[in-house]
Amino acid sequence: RNLVFAPPAAEFNQLLEEMIVGELYEWIGKLRNAQQVGNAAAIPPLAVHFVEHLAQILAIAHRHCYTTGSRTLADSLTLARRPAGYDALCGTVMRGALHDTEVVAAQIEACWRGLADWAQGEGLAFREHGDGCWPSSWH
Repeated sequence: RNLVFAPPAAEFNQLLEEMIVGELYEWIGKLRNAQQVGNAAAIPPLAVHFVEHLAQILAIAHRHCYTTGSRTLADSLTLARRPAGYDALCGTVMRGALHDTEVVAAQIEACWRGLADWAQGEGLAFREHGDGCWPSSWH
């Protein structure tokens, strides 16, 4: 366990930045594409993927090891610093209340907006990625 947390904070931050850009940014794009083409069936699994990836990001930010996969989401709610909107989305996924896809999509978007402030509070410094879409337009 000590070895896992041995790397310097800068390496953890770089990993967090890469996970947010490489995973969550992709998921938010998939959500918006699904909404654009009217593919409501894609939204529930996107919510699950989004919140599971964000739970892993939170664990890394807190240097926390979850005890078991089945408790990951519940345990993530005990971590001190979470993005605004995370608790609601996490609760929706844990309850399996994914049938109202408009509500679920709105929760994902709210969590994404909360992630921007959370990342800034964590001291993450995103670098511009060629196309000019990050981080200036992540709201």
